[in-house]
Amino acid sequence: MKKPDRESKELLMEQKEELTIREFAKLYKMKEINVKKLIEEHKIPAKKVGKQWKIAKSYLNSWLAKNIKSMSNDKLENIEVDEKNKSIKITPLLNKDNIIFKPNSYSKTQIISELIGRLADIKKLSTDKKEKLVSAVIQRERLCSTAISDGIAIPHPRNSMPDIVDEAYIVLAISKIGIDFEADDGEKSKLFFFLCAPRNDIHLKIMARLSRILRDPMFRHKLIQAEDAETVKTLFSDQEKWIDKK
Repeated sequence: MKKPDRESKELLMEQKEELTIREFAKLYKMKEINVKKLIEEHKIPAKKVGKQWKIAKSYLNSWLAKNIKSMSNDKLENIEVDEKNKSIKITPLLNKDNIIFKPNSYSKTQIISELIGRLADIKKLSTDKKEKLVSAVIQRERLCSTAISDGIAIPHPRNSMPDIVDEAYIVLAISKIGIDFEADDGEKSKLFFFLCAPRNDIHLKIMARLSRILRDPMFRHKLIQAEDAETVKTLFSDQEKWIDKK
């Protein structure tokens, strides 16, 4: 009988509701020791069955979005880096096509549709795929808002979307007046990062890195004031160099 290849094994793990530390580390491309630390400090939702930790994978993305504000930079970095201590860079994911200045939206639903509409234009998605993505993001928002306060929202589907994208995509919208995205601090969101990825590990790592980058209030202020894609990319490039040196 032919043994399942690596891709088949990872697909089987994707379908499991609960993962061991080893399975989780392999699937999300993390170090086992980092996963264990995050569990012990209640930074990853898990329960102990006998002597073994079981991680509730299906709730991870929504749990992280809700709790990411309270995570220290060290904990975010533990999620962000892979088993080779490498991080996914945000700067290469941004260009003039996927940055919206002065969005034509005044509500949560409208800005979600505008962000996904831009991705649909870039990827030339069919109407069915576009509607599927909008539905997935709105369903995700019903669980809890992806606004993480400080004027930031990171709308995304609950799970990866390999049938829609074959690589990670970010669409950024910058609104100087702000839009109510139901943030816990009651403030309007001005920076919207729509995230869509083909794998959950990529999704998780980009969320962690974005959250770490956006903690600098001066960086957020400069980003909101930016008027062109070149300025946005320069700001992100400088900020990524800075956090990687720390």
